Amino acid sequence: MAWDALHRRDGRHGRIGVEIGSDLSFTVESDQRPGADAQERLLPRFFGSLLDLFDVQRWAPSAAAALSVRTVIEVWLDGHGLRQELVGMAPTGPPEEFSAPKPVGTRTTFHLDPSFCGAGEAIAWALRPEELHGEACREHPSPTTFPIYDLRSPLGD
Repeated sequence: MAWDALHRRDGRHGRIGVEIGSDLSFTVESDQRPGADAQERLLPRFFGSLLDLFDVQRWAPSAAAALSVRTVIEVWLDGHGLRQELVGMAPTGPPEEFSAPKPVGTRTTFHLDPSFCGAGEAIAWALRPEELHGEACREHPSPTTFPIYDLRSPLGD
């Protein structure tokens, strides 16, 4: 998920932040511009949800949602925000408006299904920002660091 948020459609790097709430929950926020219609309105996209495929290379949010018991996705554009909750890939209702915290961006929180992902199996304990860069990143250099807030106890409490 962090790799997907970091790498924009044009090959450049965006600004992201990651918060790991537990072994089965995490949030990724990015400054990627969400999909909108010709009038610049945010609209539900993938299966009626706010998940935005962008193109065939942007499958990670949908895959993570499919493995989750609950996903909360927030998208904002020009100060207008929409929030929606999903169970798996299915929206629990229509998007709700909220005051956007920034001009553009996306924040998605995933609560992974423990029947698919065991505790300690889904989220690395030693995630490092520089591990998310590959050969193609040399064409569009950017800072390799971004905040990763891991709120888990190292003792597994």
